[in-house]
Amino acid sequence: MRSVGAEQNLINLLGNHGYVLYGSSAAEVPLHTHAYIMGSFYESASLVVDGGNGLIGAFEKELKKYDISVFTNCSVSDFDIHNGKLLKGVYCEDERYFECNSCISTIHPKLLVDMLQNASVRPAYINRIKKLENTIAAVVLFIEADEFPEEVLKTNYYEFDLESFNDNLIDYTAYMSVNPQAEIKGRRAFTVIKSASVASFAPYFGDAYLNHYDKYDEIKKQAAEKIINVVTDKFPKLKNRIKVLDVSTPVTYQRYTKTIDGCMYGIKHNIAQRQLSTRTSVKNLFLAGQSIQAGVMGSMISGFIAALNIVDHNTLDKEIRACH
Repeated sequence: MRSVGAEQNLINLLGNHGYVLYGSSAAEVPLHTHAYIMGSFYESASLVVDGGNGLIGAFEKELKKYDISVFTNCSVSDFDIHNGKLLKGVYCEDERYFECNSCISTIHPKLLVDMLQNASVRPAYINRIKKLENTIAAVVLFIEADEFPEEVLKTNYYEFDLESFNDNLIDYTAYMSVNPQAEIKGRRAFTVIKSASVASFAPYFGDAYLNHYDKYDEIKKQAAEKIINVVTDKFPKLKNRIKVLDVSTPVTYQRYTKTIDGCMYGIKHNIAQRQLSTRTSVKNLFLAGQSIQAGVMGSMISGFIAALNIVDHNTLDKEIRACH
């Protein structure tokens, strides 16, 4: 951004905001990443009717429309790769086998390493994946109250100290508003995201939290209390009016998304490490998701690029134009 004459306050602002949206600071991110994520965000920021439930409903509708099956609790354990070059199917932990003509993987790339042992993949590619740095971790608090401050109604509210900003920002708080239509019985849900240390939760990754659930639960409660104190210090009117609905930690992210270290956005996108391609050296195996392109917008773009490796370009172009 300095190369195009951006003032330091603008760099600090975009750096802070971008850190929440895609997990990299201003000094790490190339200008085009700010452009396609921050630019689209500022130009067309809006709330989705019914929030996450609205997205899920729309997704389920499309799945039914095209007769697509979704299998849950069905982790892929290995690839069926012929002669080290051609993907023919995937093996699951429950011993099921799915034959396929193409496979698009959206899991954390480091989880692919063990599954590519029988593939003709260059050692340099494997080492490159192993060394990739992850994005930030966070504790997310889901709360409700009968009334919220005007500052956070119909908008998102980010708290940063621009004066003390540095390129290795760690501490931030983001207050995420919800659609006013989501109000239920006079109460409104709200989300607060607070940066977290991976080291604090690392002992509970995998199934370890089950063996030490009391300790993990206590750390989780302490994290929630700290966030509530931050919220009520900033907005005193909320004191004693907040009800905690749920709390997610890096352990939650690691458990449900299998992401390494419970990071929010997978692989960090910065100028120090080269971006992974949607194509791999294994025929029929493609990559997509936030680890391939940064942010929600990046995930969508990576999905289109991965699809272009499988579907005829003209066909995909017609489908996109029809939707538009």
